[in-house]
Amino acid sequence: MSMKLRKVSPNVGVEVTGVDLNESLSEIDYVRLVSILENTGLLIVRNQDISPRSLIDFTRYFGKACAYTRSKFELEDYPEILVLSNIKKDGKGIGSPVSGRAWHIDGHYLDEFPRATILAMKILQKEGGNTHFANIQAAWSSLPEEVANRVKTLKATISRVKSREYNYPERGPATPEEVEEWEDVIHPVLIRHPVTGRAGLGVGGNVPWDIHGIDDVSALSLMTFLQEWTIRPEFTYEHVWREGDVIAWDNWTVMHKASPYSGERLLFRTTAF
Repeated sequence: MSMKLRKVSPNVGVEVTGVDLNESLSEIDYVRLVSILENTGLLIVRNQDISPRSLIDFTRYFGKACAYTRSKFELEDYPEILVLSNIKKDGKGIGSPVSGRAWHIDGHYLDEFPRATILAMKILQKEGGNTHFANIQAAWSSLPEEVANRVKTLKATISRVKSREYNYPERGPATPEEVEEWEDVIHPVLIRHPVTGRAGLGVGGNVPWDIHGIDDVSALSLMTFLQEWTIRPEFTYEHVWREGDVIAWDNWTVMHKASPYSGERLLFRTTAF
């Protein structure tokens, strides 16, 4: 088969056809896909019946494969894979039914957040469930100069504990054990890709922003503007899922959010660090 590529929007994403991810990629195809991910933030590989082992192998093209959160929903025999699903077996959920529905960067609350996230659609929902992406680098490069000058040196404290009630109100406040485990981290508002060096606006997450050196009211005003700027139509792409889709996104290039859905759904997720 010959790999074919098609841009899906001006600033986010390339659709890939003509490959079988259950087979090893050629070195040329591997280099092309890694470059596309770094430059457009999103790969959409169509028509895949990918096995768990092949999904892990594909993830390793981009870094070390692991599931760093919600360990109780790891796929049996494959701890690198997180199951995302609303399906129940014997009255018990087989996976995590809800993922982040506010704009966010995966693992933003970690000292070093992951390079890439990969999702494989195994059972397609009946309605809804689209995933939205925004290119944080394109948004930064188009930012008005006076705002860009304010942002360049700012740092923010990211609190997973405080953000829980905003991002996952249905889960309730963090438990005492989670409060102890989830330490705050400090990140620059302007993040730089570890490979390309390109700058992007690390402003995902509907969280209370603690911006160093700025009062709360001014911080809220600035971060609200930056978030709204980053999700302007010219910087975004809405992915309508098909069964057999395998998508990978670069967390240093795009932020994303999930959306509600109805009907049974099953995805496998891996993460590359």
